[in-house]
Amino acid sequence: MQWGALGELTFQTGFSPSRIGVQQKFRIAKHPVVNTYPQMDNLGEDIRTLNLQITLNEVFVNVKWALDYLFEVAQKGEKLPLSIGMHYLGEWVVESYQISELITTPDGEPVKA
Repeated sequence: MQWGALGELTFQTGFSPSRIGVQQKFRIAKHPVVNTYPQMDNLGEDIRTLNLQITLNEVFVNVKWALDYLFEVAQKGEKLPLSIGMHYLGEWVVESYQISELITTPDGEPVKA
């Protein structure tokens, strides 16, 4: 696990390919041309997206505050600095998030349902 921070929010994350991924797209305009292939124009980079699974630990962050914070910054479209471990990954905007709850014992072991 690595420690990270998104704005004021601290969290833990894993670095396996199934847990973090960056997607970069480009905006391409297609213009039809008579009797040949379409003319393609690169209009520049589109928004980068980052899929990141994080763990909020009640020992280090108030989980209710963290969820309220995520909602607030997503609603505002606020750019936040993102760091994981010793790496600064730039500024990102939270467009969406999904919550999965894991119930654990006081020492952090998952409780089996």
